[in-house]
Amino acid sequence: MLAYFIQRHHPALNTMNIEQARFNMIEQQIRPWRVNDARVLGILAEIPRENFVPAACQGMAFADTEVPLNVDGHASGQVMLAPKVEARLLQGLAIQPHEKVLEVGTGSGYGTALAAHCSRHISSWEIDPALAAFAARVDDGPGTAPVDASVRLGRDGTTFEAVDGASGRGADRAVLASLVTRAAQTLTDQGASLPLAEVRPDVTDEEAARAAAEANGLLDAEISLDADGAVTTADAPTRASWIDTAAADGTISPAPSRERIAQWVDAAAAPIERAPISGVDNVDADGNVLEPARPPKPGRAVTNRDAETDAIVTAMQSHESHAGRLVAQEVPAPTERRVVPAGPERFAYRAAEGEKWVDVNLTDSTLTAYEGYTQVHGPILINHGGVGHETVTGTYHVYLKHAKQDMGCTPEWPYCERDVPWIAYWYKDYALHGAPWVKEFGIGTDESSHGCINIPVEDAHWIHDWVQIGTTVVTHR
Repeated sequence: MLAYFIQRHHPALNTMNIEQARFNMIEQQIRPWRVNDARVLGILAEIPRENFVPAACQGMAFADTEVPLNVDGHASGQVMLAPKVEARLLQGLAIQPHEKVLEVGTGSGYGTALAAHCSRHISSWEIDPALAAFAARVDDGPGTAPVDASVRLGRDGTTFEAVDGASGRGADRAVLASLVTRAAQTLTDQGASLPLAEVRPDVTDEEAARAAAEANGLLDAEISLDADGAVTTADAPTRASWIDTAAADGTISPAPSRERIAQWVDAAAAPIERAPISGVDNVDADGNVLEPARPPKPGRAVTNRDAETDAIVTAMQSHESHAGRLVAQEVPAPTERRVVPAGPERFAYRAAEGEKWVDVNLTDSTLTAYEGYTQVHGPILINHGGVGHETVTGTYHVYLKHAKQDMGCTPEWPYCERDVPWIAYWYKDYALHGAPWVKEFGIGTDESSHGCINIPVEDAHWIHDWVQIGTTVVTHR
């Protein structure tokens, strides 16, 4: 019943959903115009633009267009700028709370009101008497909401600062509460003269200053995480991005956000985690295992990410530094079964009885040594050529062996590896060799070669001693 009274007796409010229109103006016009400053968007949401539009143009208050400023039958020839233009100007000016502003050309007074909410003081001058009178009436019109003081991150991204609030003007709350009570009790329209009075913000300037100092204190802690020797350090902007400065009941309580800290911990953990890769056994049609085709590759998972997240939160709250360490444990990998023909046709090479040959499966990223069709070493996980440096496929033969050799290290090669161990060349510059610099072999790694077959050093030693000049090497997918 009270809402009906207000709607009926306040011509500025009508059946139009003003707040929805204001929301649409901000989200559909202003944000797409690259206005993203939270303070600017907040002011646009608070200042009632509709109060600054001439009565004849009320329907254009939130439209994406200029509004003619024709007031009291006077055609001023001036316009109220489109909302997105006023927003972009306000963002570009970046008026600070301590600054004084001089505006020449008041117009409707809307831009004046926006700037006033950003600055310490504004003086505005208008040469057109009719527009000056219109702007003055708007200023004397319905009340304005108070602006709470707040805490924001400074432009350097490393220091919090207080933003002063501002008192508003509004109806006497005691009178309004009495109206609501009577309307509810009697189910009748209720009316009264509601004089405008100063409305103090809930969050005071003093509270914002205290909270800004508290937020800056939370940044004193140095934070780092060790992940298998790779140390990730949270710099000042990162630590500042973790701090929440939300207000409740007139109080700002800066606090580290556990959710955002957890995201940072997850990012630090990602390089040392991997999913397990299934092994493969070749089986016949009856399910009998013929031979292992690919060994399982265990995964790794960090087990203490929650504990480290909580430790960082506690450290920041205590203003203490924290140098943590992420602990990863092995995740077992299953072994799958792959049905293959039971006879020699399942092999990539038709070997003579007892013949030495090396099978390099580029799909499975494995190497297996055979004598005839009997596995004598492997399968072992390997790395091979990457994109643009793919390993050739075909049937080749070992033609040269070295126990140790520099590889690359000449102007025509983009890399240089010294003392590469246990090398067996099988085609041009392609070789089987140990790769002591490789941390991880097999499917699921980002590591690759320039075409050679990279092998764990111990396995490369065995292969080097076992193969002979002329031993067949088959590479295939």
